[in-house]
Amino acid sequence: MSSEDEAYVAFAADISFLEFRHEEFGPTVIDVGKYSSEISELQSRKDWDINSLCDYLTRNPRSFNVFEALFREQRFSNAQLAHFFFDVDRLNSPTLDSVYEYAVLNLRNDRDLLGLCERNLTVLRPGSLMEQLLKNQSDDIKRLVVASFKMAISEYVSVIPNELAILKRRICVPEFSDSSIRLSNYLLTRLKLNQFLQSVNLSEYLSFKRRTRDIKGLHGKFGREKVIRVLEQNEFKCIDKLLKNAGVTVLKDDLRKQIGVDLPHGKLYCTEKQVEGVAKLKEGRLKKFDVVLFSDGHPRHLFEVNFYTTSGTKIGINENEYVDLFETISKSGECEFHWITDGTYWLSSDGKQRYMRLLKRFGNVYNINTFARNLDKFR
Repeated sequence: MSSEDEAYVAFAADISFLEFRHEEFGPTVIDVGKYSSEISELQSRKDWDINSLCDYLTRNPRSFNVFEALFREQRFSNAQLAHFFFDVDRLNSPTLDSVYEYAVLNLRNDRDLLGLCERNLTVLRPGSLMEQLLKNQSDDIKRLVVASFKMAISEYVSVIPNELAILKRRICVPEFSDSSIRLSNYLLTRLKLNQFLQSVNLSEYLSFKRRTRDIKGLHGKFGREKVIRVLEQNEFKCIDKLLKNAGVTVLKDDLRKQIGVDLPHGKLYCTEKQVEGVAKLKEGRLKKFDVVLFSDGHPRHLFEVNFYTTSGTKIGINENEYVDLFETISKSGECEFHWITDGTYWLSSDGKQRYMRLLKRFGNVYNINTFARNLDKFR
């Protein structure tokens, strides 16, 4: 067995599996009591058609939130919201006049959309006023109005479900009556609303439905929290609060001079901090490190911590960034960069090949357990 293979075997033998220590689900998706009347009426029949559902939505515009809670884990996507509340066929028309006329209809009947549009207009053409532009019929002005209108929609759609006044306007105002038709059609044909109503008790279903938390975020926090636990168990002291109170966002060479107070005695670390002079090579911006260990008041060991259960584009991006960081920081000689990476991805054939490649660049790649056993190197 080659020395590289032996190094991989030692690394693989110490790989950690994800521990489900975090809450995987958030609170209930909706306050059932708040929407009891809408839920009760919706449940009362199982033979909705376009006309009856449009009437229901017009009378109960906030029932949109009930449908979102029923059919989505988080919320409808921005693309779906745009489809519900705007005529996408007209927005996609290659005919400028058609889109312009639709923009004017919206801007004259939706003050919130008009406000966003005017804000975008100041970016596209500083000093211009929408009311003045709407009086001008040149193609250049029409394109300017349409561009600012489309920009406004992209931002506006994510606001609609949370603002009852806007929901009422987009569903109940006669000029926008086609919104309830599109939404009703989508609920009945795409989401099979009637079949769904036949199979569940809405109040019970919504009372127990939970939102799934961000699994990617869970993986990221897990690795870093494990590393912090290792540090705490080995008598390292976290100085995050001290740095926050001192207003430190970027660590300088001598922390004692920077914060103007005595540091605690012993081994020190902080989390989520940038270090003066250490930037991402391609972007030129200072790099924020997951964990920084200090030596005699100086930031010396800079760590990134990642946990991968599957392969993906993120790991390739991390690899390229960290190789650049390692080489740049090594040349300066003032700090040392280390990558702590863990998770079952590294037990795959692709993970082994990547580890072998990284070993030649870094000299040492740590997982959480090998980091714990090598703490003496970082004191």
